[in-house]
Amino acid sequence: KKTYDRGLTYTPAPGTQPISIGFLAGDAASYTSSAAFDAATNANASTMAGGVYNKDKTVNYTLAISGADVGNYKIMDGTTVVGNGSVIQKANQGTIEKRKVDVAIDAVTRDYNGTTIAAPTLAAGKVHLYSAGTTTADAAAAADGITGLDTSASSTLSGEFQNTDGTANKNAGTHKVKWSNITANVQGGGSLRDNYIFNDTYLGDGTITKLNLGTMTLNLKPGTITKTYDGTADETAWRSLLNRIDVTTGLGTSVLSPDDYSITAASYDSKNISTGGAGFTKTVNYTIKLNDAQNYTATGFNAAGERTLSQANMGELKPLELQVQFNDISKSYDSTLTYTPPAGTKPVAVDFFTGDAVTLTSSADFDGATTANA
Repeated sequence: KKTYDRGLTYTPAPGTQPISIGFLAGDAASYTSSAAFDAATNANASTMAGGVYNKDKTVNYTLAISGADVGNYKIMDGTTVVGNGSVIQKANQGTIEKRKVDVAIDAVTRDYNGTTIAAPTLAAGKVHLYSAGTTTADAAAAADGITGLDTSASSTLSGEFQNTDGTANKNAGTHKVKWSNITANVQGGGSLRDNYIFNDTYLGDGTITKLNLGTMTLNLKPGTITKTYDGTADETAWRSLLNRIDVTTGLGTSVLSPDDYSITAASYDSKNISTGGAGFTKTVNYTIKLNDAQNYTATGFNAAGERTLSQANMGELKPLELQVQFNDISKSYDSTLTYTPPAGTKPVAVDFFTGDAVTLTSSADFDGATTANA
């Protein structure tokens, strides 16, 4: 038997021969033998039954005999005499076992994203097909067109960042990465892949870098918020529209883990109404605070661990409609129609918000069409 190597040749183990002959000790008789899988068979691995390889290959044996005492022997294969230089063909005598190939994956690096997942979208050159037990590229696999692993976004290859004891670790630092479901994602070779056994898991290395929060972008759910002026810039309803916060670094775009921050405030850029009195022209500000600073480089955050992010043209702040209150007026007869309100009172009242920069003056007189009589 031999391991699949794409060919039909056979090289016996050192010190062994494919044919054995029991010449008597001391006789001047010796032999050499060789074997090769028959050309009528194929070089593919043997079939298996119950986890055991079948002897399903035809083998051609060649025998050469020499020595002064050889004439004292009749070399037999069953009832057939075997002569010097004979080629003996034996059906179902050979086995070609599947070739073991070690799939290795180079160390990977990604930004912290709050998960333990190592994405299968590996860069070119990260996957290696080695001859079993070595770090040498397997020539047979390459010749059979086996190219590596499916590292597309739809790949079912999975990787998990782990501690050395095998427990999952999502935090920034240097870790092990356990890759799984390798065999199902081997690419190339077509049916020739059936001649190989690939390791289905691989324990590699990986690094989760602290996520640099320098470039952050609000990702809001579809929709807008309209508010009526209330004298403040606060807008608590905006919290429900925050879908996620995207962070862009040199390693790509990540999502700020919702578990790692909280929204401490949401507000318009000012308390004043939209330009022109209506329209979604207001900028909305979110103030966030990190809950898990160990995994981040907090660029742009203040000493309290907070940072404000803005989104323009998302909010509408409409004018508040106030009803004018006309107070009843009365005075004592003085033969005129003029009216002087008591100290500290006004004939007209409007309920502006306390603290707003708004002043109101009002006056009142009895109409000239009336009379000055009591």
